[in-house]
Amino acid sequence: MSKYCFGVDLGGTTVKMGVFSENGEIIDKWEIKTRTENAGEAILPDISTSVLKKIDELKRALKEAIEKEEFELAATLRDEINALSGGA
Repeated sequence: MSKYCFGVDLGGTTVKMGVFSENGEIIDKWEIKTRTENAGEAILPDISTSVLKKIDELKRALKEAIEKEEFELAATLRDEINALSGGA
């Protein structure tokens, strides 16, 4: 199973984030505004929410890719079976 990690660069204007493979390949990157009002009380919750949202997005994308691959594999197998049986 592959392992991934998140990187966070907290700046005064934006928080830049990325998800990386264990060998350092960038999988995705994005940024959110750094909300500094009220002594920055929203910064950590914003980062947490953003990371959790990204995890959900990546899970959906992976599920869709698997379903597409399964569909394409089924179509290929169907075509091969038809060819072997003399069908069109």
